[in-house]
Amino acid sequence: MRGVRQGCVLASALFCIAIDWILTRCASSVGISVGNTQFTDLDYADDTALFTACPSKWPEILMNFDSAAQTK
Repeated sequence: MRGVRQGCVLASALFCIAIDWILTRCASSVGISVGNTQFTDLDYADDTALFTACPSKWPEILMNFDSAAQTK
């Protein structure tokens, strides 16, 4: 058996650590500005939403995300 069991408190903590690591590596290509605040993503439990003001950048953003996630 590998990983953590469903419902384990470690599951969401480990996800947040991993997704934060990935998003710091691709944060330069994502984000929207609202006033003086820059939003790049929302992540909670096992869900993530990325933001961009330019929909044509999605292929580049997803390639960067995939590349960061493949890092071992």
